[in-house]
Amino acid sequence: GSYGCYYMYRANVAQTAIPDLHCDKVGNAGCMYMFDGCKAITSCGKLTATSIGTQGCQQMFSGCTAMTTFGGATADKIGTKGCYQMLKGCPITTVPVLEARSIGNAGCQEMFANCIKLTSLPGQLPASPINQYGCASMFSGCTALQHAPEVMAYTVGSYGCQSMFNGCTAMTSADKIHVDVMTPYCCSSMYKGCLNLITYPDTIPASVIGFHSCEEMFSGSSESQSSQMKLP
Repeated sequence: GSYGCYYMYRANVAQTAIPDLHCDKVGNAGCMYMFDGCKAITSCGKLTATSIGTQGCQQMFSGCTAMTTFGGATADKIGTKGCYQMLKGCPITTVPVLEARSIGNAGCQEMFANCIKLTSLPGQLPASPINQYGCASMFSGCTALQHAPEVMAYTVGSYGCQSMFNGCTAMTSADKIHVDVMTPYCCSSMYKGCLNLITYPDTIPASVIGFHSCEEMFSGSSESQSSQMKLP
């Protein structure tokens, strides 16, 4: 339930490895700050949940400065700020699986921001809808990330993917974007500052393109393929 495991292991210096975590429902703030400041943790298994409530896993691994291994996460529904800053700044190197059917307001905002050791992600990020700020700055500042996965969402809310990969300076390629309804600023600055990005999505098959929805989307990136971008 709500606040069920809030701060449960805060600053625990003995905990070094976390097994797979299975939960039918993570309540509001249920696992918020659960492992906050656990500087000895080096690995965590896969997190599986049917739903993650408001702030359910917010900053769950905040300050886990030795955690290099993360098994990924699967949830049908991520609520408002459900995974907000969940692993921000953790030195994880890869995320093998990342799936959600729907992402609420700021649900995955800054989830992996500034994970400077992160090099690879799963091939697809399927979620629909991605609500307001749902994936905003999700991987911003991940300076070792080399490839952006396929983004699959029928509807992206306002600022939903804003700055999602902003500042990923090692990125050389970005996969397809499948979005039908693009709301205001939904993909603005999405790949901004990806200085080495040379392979872009060549088409965004959107039927609705909102106000400033693609503003500065590839600003500061390589110009090698930008002229080939097509919108309906």
